[in-house]
Amino acid sequence: MPATKGRDRKSADEITTMRVRRSTRDTLAQRQRELGSPSLDDALRTILFRQRAYEAIARLKDNPDQLADYQREAHELAEVDVEVHE
Repeated sequence: MPATKGRDRKSADEITTMRVRRSTRDTLAQRQRELGSPSLDDALRTILFRQRAYEAIARLKDNPDQLADYQREAHELAEVDVEVHE
């Protein structure tokens, strides 16, 4: 592996920068605090995950049979009693 001048070699997708309006950054920082996220990156990932979930649920609403199946499965999973061993 070639020398990296004393720094660890990072993958290309590990860290990047993004230009946003200051007000957008401030809004994201506010959401970060509200979510209790450790970083802006984590807050943004949470927001994007939730948005995809909302979109998926909206698609389910267009298909009542699939929505009923989803709700039934979600209820079954919520009722699972998991035993914890220490």
